[in-house]
Amino acid sequence: MSLPETNKFILNEWSGFANTAHSLKETKAPNQIGTTVINRIFQSRVIDLQFRITDRDVQSLFNLRREVISKLNPVLKQGKLIWQQNDGTTFQINVELENVQMPGGDARGRNFQAVQVSFLASDPRWFDIEATEINLPIDSNYSVVNSGDTKTFCEIEILGPIVNPRIMNMTSGNEIKINKELLAGEKVKISTEFGNKNISFINELGQNRRAMNILDLDSNLFYLERGDNSLRCEGANTTAETDFKIKFYNRYLGV
Repeated sequence: MSLPETNKFILNEWSGFANTAHSLKETKAPNQIGTTVINRIFQSRVIDLQFRITDRDVQSLFNLRREVISKLNPVLKQGKLIWQQNDGTTFQINVELENVQMPGGDARGRNFQAVQVSFLASDPRWFDIEATEINLPIDSNYSVVNSGDTKTFCEIEILGPIVNPRIMNMTSGNEIKINKELLAGEKVKISTEFGNKNISFINELGQNRRAMNILDLDSNLFYLERGDNSLRCEGANTTAETDFKIKFYNRYLGV
């Protein structure tokens, strides 16, 4: 979801970019003085934009307005809002269009139209434009740094040959183990995203199938903790072709 890159769009006001609203979940035991905070629940984010579209005459303005309506189309479902700051630093966030208005009166003229847009981000965290991708060594600990404000899910790719590969997060104490022999050219892809956890097996021909059954029952599809994560990759019968890769985005509570 992107608008044409012209000087016919003038951003006037914006809100909802900074800190994320949250609430505390508490519990209280009999005879306890006060309460115990057991969780922090983050709310979805509402982002409001107000901009003006301008063009040389009424018909050109109508054409431009039609283009805005086409781009800000709720039928397209989730999109990405990209925010570039004055120093060139760029962030993105997944959003749904909640509301768009093109008011009349003083907000509209022969060659201009004010537009008010509200987006809803069910996950309120901003994240980097480019993912961090790292090749991990085998049989040694490697420090992976999540420099965001919160833990973040990751995608892991394991390339054979290897027997019963596993990757351990020594920081959190969790591990992912695959009960399968991967031949040369075969891959396993792992996603630890909440609501979208998945294990895929890709054969040497590139054919992909879901394969949750090869995940060891004692595994935990872990997130990367905030800060340093000490990861260790292991498996039997490896060669120089064997490879572990991890991919993730740093995520931020506000920009």
